[in-house]
Amino acid sequence: MNSLRRRVRRLEAIVFPYQKPRVRTEQDIRYDELAVNLLNRIDPVYADAIRIDCQRLAAAKEAGKGRLPMSNLNFGFGCTVRDHMISGTPLEFPGVVAEAYASHPNTSLIPLVQCKTCTYSFPWGILNQPFERCPLCGGDVVGKSH
Repeated sequence: MNSLRRRVRRLEAIVFPYQKPRVRTEQDIRYDELAVNLLNRIDPVYADAIRIDCQRLAAAKEAGKGRLPMSNLNFGFGCTVRDHMISGTPLEFPGVVAEAYASHPNTSLIPLVQCKTCTYSFPWGILNQPFERCPLCGGDVVGKSH
């Protein structure tokens, strides 16, 4: 019986290797600060949807269900914060951009465009209605052809 226990422990170590908790960096802390700041400024409907998605993902991870796909809305929000940190793009997430992310099915890639003026990246449109201008500054849009 002890032999069987040892074998099971060895197999578990291979199948479920222990991973040290990730050490949070200054960038992680800064990302969280920016995300909370932005989340508190956006439309409450979208902010609540992002919070619910984050809770769903955390609960799945805690339950050992592995990584689940995040919603397109949550993905777009995270990309906005990341782009701000990396490129200094505006830290804004207007309702029309949130709706554009949310309107894409989770199974499809989201074609993005970028403003020539402020370099803000956002989905090319809502459903089949493309953005002609940047929703932030009104600048020209480059990227996917209309």
